[in-house]
Amino acid sequence: MFAIKQLGKEAQAAIMYGNMTPQKMLDIVKSQTQMPVGAFTDPAIPTLALRQAAYQGRPKNLVIILQESLGAHFVKTLGGRELTPNIDKLYQQGWGFHQLYATGTRSVRGIEAVITGFTPTPARSVVKLDKSQHGFFSIAQTTTQWLLLIMSLLFVIFAELINSALEALADRITLEHDELIGRAKDIGSAGVFIALTQVTVIWGTVLYLKFF
Repeated sequence: MFAIKQLGKEAQAAIMYGNMTPQKMLDIVKSQTQMPVGAFTDPAIPTLALRQAAYQGRPKNLVIILQESLGAHFVKTLGGRELTPNIDKLYQQGWGFHQLYATGTRSVRGIEAVITGFTPTPARSVVKLDKSQHGFFSIAQTTTQWLLLIMSLLFVIFAELINSALEALADRITLEHDELIGRAKDIGSAGVFIALTQVTVIWGTVLYLKFF
């Protein structure tokens, strides 16, 4: 609900950037790349261009560290406090950029700018981390669980109705002992047992995940 409420403020995010025509903005971005105008050949992606690496030696590893709210005053190699020894070590082993910025109205837009190389926008943005999107409450998750619980109970009722109808039909045919009728009743009872087993498994799993 908080996220939905916050969406109401997104429409005004562009105000923070001031007024500038799209063409002027693109001209500034292109000029700052120090590349010829002819290098930008795709009108659909106006800032896309092929950049040849100036370094021609052994390929280097690129390490991008994205840390929420980690300002330069927390990093020793950037003139801050001695709080990040591992980052300082990596900094000394590679190239360090003192004036590399990716501004945006929210952190997610800084992330998209760093990862893609495009300038951050005031539009809606979402960063999905596949291995971290677990263990939190969602309405969709609750709805799915309730559907599983209800459907499992309905399946038991359905199986019991079919078994009862089968037994009533068999008794209507004959009350005497009959091997085939007995086998049919046993199969119907087995169906009910399977339905009860799946109810136990589904309910037990949902309750375990919810409370343990």
